[in-house]
Amino acid sequence: MVRLTVDLIAKSSNHVPKKRSCALAETLGRLTHLNFSNRNIQEIEDLSMCRNLTVLYLYDNQITRMYNLGFASKLTHLYLQNNNISHMENLSNLQRLSKLYLGGNSIAVVEGLERLTELKELHVENQRLAPGEKLLLDPRTLLCLAESLCVLNINQNNVDDIRDLAVLKELIHFSAADNKLHNIQDLEDVFSQWPQLHCMDLRGNHVCQKPKYRDRLITACKRLGDLDGKEINDLTRQFLIKWKASKEAQKRGRDKRALAAQAVVSPFLTDLNMALNRRAALSYSYANSLPSRKPLQGPRPHEALPDPSDSSATRSVSALAMVERQAARMESSGGDADQSPGSSPGSSPSPDGRRRDAQSRAARAAQAAQAQAQAAAGGRGGRPAAANAARERSRVQTLRHAFLELQRTLPSVPPDTKLSKLDVLILATTYIAHLTRTLQEEGMDEGESTKQAEALHSLKGEGYLHPVKKWPMRSRLYVGASGQFLHSSKHSESENQGPSSSS
Repeated sequence: MVRLTVDLIAKSSNHVPKKRSCALAETLGRLTHLNFSNRNIQEIEDLSMCRNLTVLYLYDNQITRMYNLGFASKLTHLYLQNNNISHMENLSNLQRLSKLYLGGNSIAVVEGLERLTELKELHVENQRLAPGEKLLLDPRTLLCLAESLCVLNINQNNVDDIRDLAVLKELIHFSAADNKLHNIQDLEDVFSQWPQLHCMDLRGNHVCQKPKYRDRLITACKRLGDLDGKEINDLTRQFLIKWKASKEAQKRGRDKRALAAQAVVSPFLTDLNMALNRRAALSYSYANSLPSRKPLQGPRPHEALPDPSDSSATRSVSALAMVERQAARMESSGGDADQSPGSSPGSSPSPDGRRRDAQSRAARAAQAAQAQAQAAAGGRGGRPAAANAARERSRVQTLRHAFLELQRTLPSVPPDTKLSKLDVLILATTYIAHLTRTLQEEGMDEGESTKQAEALHSLKGEGYLHPVKKWPMRSRLYVGASGQFLHSSKHSESENQGPSSSS
C-alpha cells in the first residue's frame, strides 16, 4: 500500500532541494505546489508540515477517502480526478479552496461544501455510478455556493432534472453533456435565472432533439455566447429576442380579447340560463295542474351552458334565444287556447285531450331546441353553410353553360376554341352590332318607315367593339367575326354604287 507521507515527499527530488544545510521542516514549510499524480497512492498521511501548500495534484491514483487535508488552510486548487472516492468529506477547513476536481470517482451525492464560500469551479463529471443511479446535489450545498460558484461540470451522470441548480446566480460556464435532460421548459426556467451564463454544453441530451431548441435557449439566456460548441453572435440573439417578444405580444392580445368576450357573454348566458330554468318550472307547474293519472316528474335543472370563453358560445347565444322565444310563444298560445271558454259545455276539450295537447307542445318545443342546438354546435360547417355552397356551385355552373351556349352561336369561331368570358362578350357584341346594321340596311331597301329605321339605328350604337389585348390568335378571331363582315358590307356598297354611277 502506497501512502503519501512526509518521507515520500522528502525523497522526491522535484520538491526538496539536495542542500544538506537546509532543514527539512523549513523546506516543507515553503512548499506551495505538490504533484504526486499517477503514483498508485491509496491513503494520505499527516502532511501538516506543508502549511503553505496551495496546489495539490493527486489525480490518477487509488485514493478511497479524503483524509488529513485539514491542515491546508491556504489550499486553493485540489485535483483528485480518477480515484476511488465515494464520499465528499473532510473539506470544511479548506475555506480558501477555489477549484475542486473530483471527476472520474464514485461519488453519488455532492455534499459537504457548505463552508467553501470561495469555491468558483466544481468538476464532478463522469462518476462511476451503479446502474439506475444518478448524481444528486445537496440543496444546502448549492445554496451556500450560490454567490461564488462560476463553473459547474456534471457531464455523464444520468442527471434528468436541474431545477435545484436555479440558485446558482453567478454561474458562467455550465456543462451537462451526455445526461438525460428532456424538459426544455424546465431548462428555460432555470437558465433565465442565470444572468451571467456565457457558455453552455448540453450535447447528448434528449432535449437537443426538441423543435426550436437553440432558439428557445438563446432567448432565455441573454448573455449566452456559446451553445454546444457553436458561437452565438449578437445579430442572431437580437433577432430571436424580438421574435419571442412579438410572439408574447400576440399571445397577450389573444388573451385580452378572450377575456373581453367572456366579460360580454357571461351576463347574457347567466340571464338566459335563469330564463330557461323559469320556463322549465312554469311548464312543470302547468302540466301538473292538468288532471292526469300520474304526475310528471319534477323539473330538471337546465343543462350547463357552454363556457363563455369558448368561441362556440357566442355562436350559440342567438340560437338559444330563438328557442326561448319560440317556446314562450307556443306556451302562451297553448295556455290561451286552453283557458278560452267554449260556446257550450260540450265543445270544451276533455282532460285527456288537454294532456295530449300539452305533451305534443312540449315535444315540439324539445325538437325545436334540439335542432337549434345542433345548428349552433355545427357552427359555420353545418347545414346553412352546405346549402349556400350548393347554391353557389349551381349558380357558377349555370353561368358557365350560358357562356358556352353563347360561344356556340358565334360565327367564325372553331368549336374547340377556349375563350375567356370577356372575349365571348366582345365577339357577341360585335356580332349583334353587325346584325343590327344588316337589318337597318335591309329595312331601308324595302322602304320601311323612318321610325323603324331610327329604332334600328339606336340599337346599332356608335360602332364595333375591339379588344384591349391583341395577339395573333385573338386578332384572327376578331377579324373573322367582325372584320370580314365590315369588308363584305363595304364591298357590296361599292358594287351597288358602281353600276348606279356608270348608268
